[in-house]
Amino acid sequence: MQSYYDWTFTERGSEDEQEKGKIYSTAYFKLFPLASDDFIRAAMAFHTYAWLNYPNFAEEENRNTFEELWTNLVVQMRDDAIVQSDLTRQEISTHLPWYWGAQAQKD
Repeated sequence: MQSYYDWTFTERGSEDEQEKGKIYSTAYFKLFPLASDDFIRAAMAFHTYAWLNYPNFAEEENRNTFEELWTNLVVQMRDDAIVQSDLTRQEISTHLPWYWGAQAQKD
């Protein structure tokens, strides 16, 4: 998750983007032998949408989809780690580690 977050703040086409992208890809593929089925499914859904589709976050629908996938990923990760939690999905989704900024909020 940290590696995806780090990648999102790189300049598209830059050497930094390539370097951070390799780190993310390595982390993503290291999940497969260790994570539960539900966590892998959540990671694959998030990866396909956020990494492969490269959505336009200026569009509210894309932000909403991202937030739902991210929230599901966090929930599945916590379940995988056997974290007993009373957090709601809403509490998680309202505390994303991304700030969409004023431009994105104009939708």
